[in-house]
This record gives sequence, C-alpha cells and structure tokens, in this order.
Amino acid sequence: MQATARQMPTEERNAFFRYIEESQAACQAILKQQPRNRDARYFLGSAYGALAAFAVTIDHDKREAFKQGRQAYQQHLQIVQEQPDYFEQLNAYWASMPADRFPHVAALAEEIGGTGEDEGEIRFAFALDLFITGLAAVTTAGRP
Repeated sequence: MQATARQMPTEERNAFFRYIEESQAACQAILKQQPRNRDARYFLGSAYGALAAFAVTIDHDKREAFKQGRQAYQQHLQIVQEQPDYFEQLNAYWASMPADRFPHVAALAEEIGGTGEDEGEIRFAFALDLFITGLAAVTTAGRP
C-alpha cells in the first residue's frame, strides 16, 4: 500500500495540534495540583497516542510515532502498575453512561475498553481506525 501524495489542509492540521496541546495543557494543570491523578494521566497518554497515530498515518514519520507512542505507553503502564483494574473500571464507567445522553460512548464502550488477553491490541486498532475515519471525514473534497 502506497502513501498518497495528498496533504492535509494546513488549517485542519493546525487545529488538530492546537486541540492536542490544549488537552495536554489541561492534563498537566491537573497533574501539577494532583500528581497521582490517574484520569489526567490516562488522557495525557491518550493525547500522546493520538500524536503517534497522526505521525504514522498522516506524516508517515515512524520515528515520531514511536517517540509519541512510547510516552503514551509509559503513562498508561504507570496507571496499570498502580491500579491493575483501572481500565476495567474505566470501561465499566463508559458502559454505564446513559445511552440517551451519550449514544456514541455507550455504543462503543466495549470496543473502547476492550476485554480479554489482546485488549491492548484491540484498543489500539480501534483507536487508529476511529482516528483515520475521523480524519477522512474532515478532509474529504467539497467540505465547506
């Protein structure tokens, strides 16, 4: 499979990085006050994961993808070492959200959280697929 020569529009690229930076700054602000806050570390790790996915799928930069992916892994590994059932509890929380108010989260809770031996691989594949699908949706021709 060959990479396309098509480039992501600069405005959309900048918006993606701005949102990621805002998310990371919010997590860092929480962690400054509460260094052991697992939820802030989870979302910080998820932001690094999004940067890794962007690097490999959009920029085709494996080095940057591994750099960001390592940071995501370290954040999430530390959480699991401190609280082995963290992701199961997080998945239970997502699954408990009212479907009428949060239909997408409730419908995707199992896929987001994953279960079983290969849950990390499933979660990564799901996140990557969701990320690519989202980018494809906002970069289609004819978008206003």
